[in-house]
Amino acid sequence: MDKGHAVSIFLPAVIVGWTLAGVTAGILVCVLTGTDLTAALADIICGGGYAGIILGLFGGVFFLYKQISETVPFIRSSYRKSTGYRNAV
Repeated sequence: MDKGHAVSIFLPAVIVGWTLAGVTAGILVCVLTGTDLTAALADIICGGGYAGIILGLFGGVFFLYKQISETVPFIRSSYRKSTGYRNAV
């Protein structure tokens, strides 16, 4: 798989991964506290969705920006200026 295809699969995979982690954590909390799972299912799914969007999307975009800034010249120079990073080639 070339790098372009890997990048296009990376972001959705990270979002799905964080969503599943959030839903799993919510189910685990319900099981440990004895809460009725069917009553809390909507809250668990919403919480997992927000975890996927916030952590997955924004974290993934930041990671991809750092990866792209090393290869694209005009982004690389602005990244170097904004962060003080001097070793970017």
